[in-house]
Amino acid sequence: MQAVILCDGRESARLGASGLPAPLAPCAGVPFLDHLLWNLARHGIRDIILSVGHAAHAFAEHYGQGRAHGAVVRLWSGGGAQLPPRGMLCDEFFVLDGTALFDLNYLHLALRRREAGALGALALRRVQDAALPGRVEFDGRMVRGFAPQAGGPGLVDGGALCLASEALDVASEPVASVAHGLLPLLAGRGTLAGSVYNGFFAEVRSDDAACAPQDAVAAWRKKPAAFLDRDGVLNVNHGYVHKPKDFEWIKGAPEAVKLLNDAGYLVVVVTNQSGIGRGFYDEAAFHALCAHIDRELARAGAHIDATYFCPNHPEAGLGPYRTLCEDRKPAPGMLRRAQAEWDIRTEQSFLIGDKPSDMQAAQAFGIPGHLFTGGNLLEFVRALLTK
Repeated sequence: MQAVILCDGRESARLGASGLPAPLAPCAGVPFLDHLLWNLARHGIRDIILSVGHAAHAFAEHYGQGRAHGAVVRLWSGGGAQLPPRGMLCDEFFVLDGTALFDLNYLHLALRRREAGALGALALRRVQDAALPGRVEFDGRMVRGFAPQAGGPGLVDGGALCLASEALDVASEPVASVAHGLLPLLAGRGTLAGSVYNGFFAEVRSDDAACAPQDAVAAWRKKPAAFLDRDGVLNVNHGYVHKPKDFEWIKGAPEAVKLLNDAGYLVVVVTNQSGIGRGFYDEAAFHALCAHIDRELARAGAHIDATYFCPNHPEAGLGPYRTLCEDRKPAPGMLRRAQAEWDIRTEQSFLIGDKPSDMQAAQAFGIPGHLFTGGNLLEFVRALLTK
């Protein structure tokens, strides 16, 4: 999946007190833009185009190597507030304001666009005074227009948009600004859907770019995790499942993952995969099935943030896979690796598994373990979250 980040949109073309464009302002030890890239990558959006104009060299210094957080990052010097040519874009892509960080489920926004049959879907947020950003006129399903000077409580553009590539055909010529050019055109033609989100929001303005919301963003990055076993929790355990044709979702599993996404949890799969060590299938087959799962979840507006697996078995493993390691449950090694790599807030985290070894791993890691014995996973997760 693809996203375009407008790095000179709104006021961000000007340099702030830090001497940097606003998206590059220091924030919790890294450029503000890094937090957007991290959030996109964990949703599986790893094809990133930075639309830059003013101070393009500064963006090249930070992202010129072409990768960040596992994503491929390309720079397009076309003005900063404009979209790249259609030849660079996928059939569906996201557009983000490089000065705004809005914690929302991007995949749900894409699902919202498709369900509405619209060319675009705009993420909306509630504010107490809509005058400065400009009120969005929303009927609960579609965006009907924009009222720049309308004050008081209301909905505003959250700085995140999902577009079909056909949306670019609405304008007879390239628009100078997505926010002020393309969006009003789409709304006027009745093909701009909307969805309201209540997640964390932070922005950095060019007139004070050295003062990005450091503490708030750092706290937002430290999320609790819902650790999920795979076979028997997400999918029916037919025994060493490794082919897409044999993968069968547990009832309510995609919806349960989406519920956890929307509730602000990192969804982390931790799975013993001794079928690899036993020689039944290889690691390439495992990763291919993971990709299939990701695609299926994306269609439901859900995503897995990370997957950890242990291919070893102390007795049945072949060659280098015959070993007793700290990753294989009931040992908590996979959970500890996730904690180190994601800075997980353990006090609100939990694990769902279908075996005693899952419960033992959770106990060793110091978090609650919940035994899932079958049924509807969505109902099971909903009950956990409402306790």
